[in-house]
Amino acid sequence: MRKNVMLLYENQKEFGLLKEKVIGLPWVTILQERNIGTPFGSNDPAIILAWCHDLPSAIKIKRKSETVENTGVLLFCPHSQLRLLRLMKNTCFQILDSASTPEAVGSAILALCHNATDSECAEDTPILLTGREKQVIDLLVSGQCNKEIAQVLGIKNTTVVAHKKHLFMKIGVHSTQELVVWALLRHLGA
Repeated sequence: MRKNVMLLYENQKEFGLLKEKVIGLPWVTILQERNIGTPFGSNDPAIILAWCHDLPSAIKIKRKSETVENTGVLLFCPHSQLRLLRLMKNTCFQILDSASTPEAVGSAILALCHNATDSECAEDTPILLTGREKQVIDLLVSGQCNKEIAQVLGIKNTTVVAHKKHLFMKIGVHSTQELVVWALLRHLGA
């Protein structure tokens, strides 16, 4: 069964990179090619393939895709951005390394076709945060360091570090920067 996709790009180089990704998949039809500045319509394909080079462009693409129901996005990015951009991943927004194989691209498109028909796109597993973890995240997002967080919350610096370690393990991040990005993407924090 053929799958229709739209290529979303900012320039001709990105257009060429995206086209290369699907050229080896005979069951994929490029139904539309659109510059990222063009508004989406209700007749657009359910799957969007896009290229991004950094976090701001990925956020722009994600927000744009959220304006249309039942839309899945497959975002290609440089390997150097992969770890950070994977924080945006959910059932309808997948991230692949720009060097991904045609098999990986095909599998991701098929998964998105299945997920895009769901009424709501959600994170793979919801993450439940304690009240104190939410407070720590709020203060980190507002730019406070561990020492300042400890003073505001009336706890020891080592306790702040312990809370951050628990957050890292729960969320699957490896740095405070990734934790802050994760929180901002989910509209958490200050």
